[in-house]
Formats: sequence, C-alpha cells, structure tokens
Amino acid sequence: PEVIKIGFIGPLTGNVASFGQDYKKGIELYFKENPTIKGRPVKMIWEDGRCNGQDAVNAVKKLVEIDKVEVVLGGQCSGEILAAAPIGESNKVVMISSFASNPSITDAGDYIFRNYPSDARVARTMVDVLTQNEGFKKIAVLSEQTDYCQGFRNAIRKHLKADGHEDYLVVDEAFGVDNTDFRSLLQKVRESGAEVLVAIGQSPVTDGFIVRQAKETGLSLPIYSTDTAPGPDFFSTAKDA
Repeated sequence: PEVIKIGFIGPLTGNVASFGQDYKKGIELYFKENPTIKGRPVKMIWEDGRCNGQDAVNAVKKLVEIDKVEVVLGGQCSGEILAAAPIGESNKVVMISSFASNPSITDAGDYIFRNYPSDARVARTMVDVLTQNEGFKKIAVLSEQTDYCQGFRNAIRKHLKADGHEDYLVVDEAFGVDNTDFRSLLQKVRESGAEVLVAIGQSPVTDGFIVRQAKETGLSLPIYSTDTAPGPDFFSTAKDA
C-alpha cells in the first residue's frame, strides 16, 4: 500500500524543546501501537521549528515541496503555524496544531486547524480570576515579543478595557526574545505598586527566570503565568522561588 507521509513541525531544540519532545514521543507511541491508517503504513518526517517563524517556514517548504507530505502536525508554537500557514494554505496541505493558541490562528486559512484553546478565551478566564475572584486593582504584565505572548497580552488588555478596568493595568512592558535579565523590569513593577504580576514568556525557562529574579530582588507579590510555565525547565530554572 502507498505510504502516508505526515510531517511534524515543532520545537525539538531550544528553550521550548520540552514541549516539542513530549509531542514527538506521544506521536511515536501512537504509531507504534497503530502503525497503519486504513491499511496504509505511515511515515513520520520530523522538522525542528524551534518555536520560530523562519525555521517553521523553511521546514514546511521542505515538507510540502520535497517530502510531499499529505498533512502537517504543527507548527506547535503560534509563531510557527502563523508563519507557515500561508504555505500550507496555498498548497492545500492540512496543518493542525495541538499547542498554538494565538487568536489569529482562527482565521489563518481553510486548511489550518488547531484543537487547543484560543488565548482570547484563556485570557478572559485569567482576567476574571484576577479582578473578580482575587479583587486585584493594580496589575503588571511583562510579555515576550513573540506571536504567542503578544496575542495573550493583547487579549488581557482587550478584556480589561471591555470590563471598564483599563486603568488597572499599571505596568505593560514587552521584552526581547530569550531575554534572561528582568531586574530592571521587575523594578518598574515594584515602583508601580502593582498587587499582582502576570509573566507571559514563550518558554518555561523565561518564566523561571522572572520568578527567580523576583525573589532575588525582594519583590513579593503573586505571580501568574500562562500554560508555557508547567514545563520541567521552569522548575529547574526557578529553583526554590
């Protein structure tokens, strides 16, 4: 039978690799137990998107033009799938992500899918928890300059404005990709009188640095993050913080 070729694009190296490697292991386990689809053998072709738009574009071009895959699992990061989507769409190759959450993915094309919650909805829940459940009125947000993080940050701003709480946002600062020193930004948070900090990093490593340096600089306040934080690298980076 003709082999079904399936491509994968996700972060297999770098600070977000723990997520990409988890997905890879899960897919490998599934096809070890279910090696065929309707009698046709499956060949997986793995590409490292590094949670980066340009790497994902290079990967999807190879998968579509050279490997002739029928479907792509990924990109897993928002930046990966948003950058790669136009190529998948123009070639009518289905792409489906299990991790990307930027709200813009909803409108990325007829062949572009995800089975993961949009940040527009997740941010709505976070704002409700912060303002209604906890009653915070001074909120600081630090966000990385990536598609995922800025999508989440913009959703928080949108929901605060819709609730009439735009003035609750006392700090709204973006930082560069792979930044590891947050002391000056944390000082701004301290000076603002913020009651809570929302740390939106692209990777669990970034979130870990923010939490650790907050403790090292004596900034004592609740810190909320997004669903990038639970990676094992968060705990090894944040240590006892």
